Amino acid sequence: LGEICNSSMGAAATALYSILGRKVVITTPQVTVLTLQDLASDHLRPYVVVDVEYTEGFLGRSLFILQVEDVKIITDIMMGGEGVVSEEDLSELHLSAIGEAMNQMMGGMATSMADMFNRVVNISPPHTMIIELDGQEIHELIGHESPELIRISFSMEIEGLMHSSIMQLMPLRFGKQLVSGVIGDPEPAAPASSSPMPFQVVTAEPVAHDASTTPASSPVKQSSDPVWQPPVHSSETMPSAQVDARPVQLPNFDAPVSSRSDPGEFGLGLIMDVALKVSVELGQCKKTIREILDLNTGSILTLDKPAGEPVDIVVHGKPVAKGEVIVIDDNYGIRITEILTPPQHVLSGNGR
Repeated sequence: LGEICNSSMGAAATALYSILGRKVVITTPQVTVLTLQDLASDHLRPYVVVDVEYTEGFLGRSLFILQVEDVKIITDIMMGGEGVVSEEDLSELHLSAIGEAMNQMMGGMATSMADMFNRVVNISPPHTMIIELDGQEIHELIGHESPELIRISFSMEIEGLMHSSIMQLMPLRFGKQLVSGVIGDPEPAAPASSSPMPFQVVTAEPVAHDASTTPASSPVKQSSDPVWQPPVHSSETMPSAQVDARPVQLPNFDAPVSSRSDPGEFGLGLIMDVALKVSVELGQCKKTIREILDLNTGSILTLDKPAGEPVDIVVHGKPVAKGEVIVIDDNYGIRITEILTPPQHVLSGNGR
């Protein structure tokens, strides 16, 4: 369970790094089983709790516990500040900002878990609140499922800002569900007449995640049980088969589209009349939450595209051409100045 959370939290650290633009390090977790009474005695002050419910792939919920001061630092940076802890209480704006950050972090965790378990994993939008861990709220969230909980504690460091911790709580039943997804059902026992099979023991040590240097690594499945390997048959017992080997014939993708007489050569003949949405992208800009909230009538947004530079013509998210803006009968139009070559747009996505 520690390795599962370690790998998925690495993806969350990468998401937080992209939000804050600062180095984020989340270290190896410590996993403990405790009761609600133990939790209440260890954590007396109010905390920011992020409730995440798994809706597909797994069924259950998990709580992420953050300290109020840490939330103030993170949200202040998101709003364009320097990460200063204010004396004022957390407002709805703070909770909304940390909810958005946790939403992106949980999305990264769900993607990491989907790769780890080889199944689709979806979560509901996180719900953020301020509660005391010794109150009735924590019992209503997860305590009613079992008298025992699993607590996973991480050490979290954000470059130049803080060195703190983040906790993850889950019901004992949900933790067992995650572990069974990795270990799976035990292998059936071999017949008594079978010869002993060789086995290999695979172990893995969890490592700390540095989100500023490497993305979330591929999850490593950790197991303390022997992994049985099937016996390898000798070449004498394997029947030989005739193989008809031929040179691979590949179509010429570099030829212009107009030179191809048969559209069905690339499987496009059946979909030539399908309507596609064509849009023109003038440019983009990036603003903080504080700057977005300050927008008003007459505000000016500076785009990342210089004046006079060709605009991008996009079809369903794929750039297909470049052009310049013109006016036709009081309507805006685009004069195409450059067509991207087929390998760049028609055949994008590994030739599909």
